[in-house]
Amino acid sequence: MSQSLTLTGAPNELLDPGNPLPSEAFDGPDRRSRDPLDQLSRRLDEVCVSAVDALQIAAALEADGLTDAQCREVYGMPDVFAVAEELHRRVPLRAQGEEAYFGHHAHRGRARIVGRGALFALPTVSFLGLQGIVDSRLATVVLIGVTILGWGLSQAISLLAHRVAGRSGLDASRRLLRGVL
Repeated sequence: MSQSLTLTGAPNELLDPGNPLPSEAFDGPDRRSRDPLDQLSRRLDEVCVSAVDALQIAAALEADGLTDAQCREVYGMPDVFAVAEELHRRVPLRAQGEEAYFGHHAHRGRARIVGRGALFALPTVSFLGLQGIVDSRLATVVLIGVTILGWGLSQAISLLAHRVAGRSGLDASRRLLRGVL
């Protein structure tokens, strides 16, 4: 048996349908399918339920050492990609909710996104308001140039704040942002 663990956290021999699942050692009634593809989907459950396309599953299968010859012999499919397509079709995607992206403060995440959008829209809205007042073409060009410069500057400050946060922590990043404001 191989000592190396693969991407899915299981030895390569687990891809062999002749190798029983731990639950198959149970003597009681088993209502789960004995179909080799269903067994493979259970072994690769973590990969299959989070894969947004079949290519992610194919990468995991190939990392586990599954060959096209094994696909033909064991699963009756022409290649790894066909097996991955079938697994992707059979296993439903379990979507990661906002909690995965924003933590338990999902409502704060939405508010930040809306606030950031309003912040970026503000110069444009102010330009529309000032356009009727400004008669000079030069003033219009200057106003547009200052807006573009401001956006670039805000991105540079954001990048700097992220780097400071990575090196010195969030408190240092917050102090920097307060100082810039």
